Amino acid sequence: MNCPKCGNEMNNDEKFCSKCGYKLVEEKEQNEIDAFIDVVRELAKKTKRQVNERYKTNTKQTEESERIEQSEQTKQTKQTKQ
Repeated sequence: MNCPKCGNEMNNDEKFCSKCGYKLVEEKEQNEIDAFIDVVRELAKKTKRQVNERYKTNTKQTEESERIEQSEQTKQTKQTKQ
């Protein structure tokens, strides 16, 4: 058997590569790691969606505030000219 990281030849009973230190994991451990990674990815996707929605909401609110402010400035300018 060879180390998946560096290709060093290893005995089947070794848990670490003597050359690079890579830890070989059992299939059960790898399945648990993969499941954990899947959960983290899903949480990251959900968080990204939430951040994007908040950004859109804040952008709309900012645009509306700027529109109102400009409208009020225009009214004030007209009143001042009269």
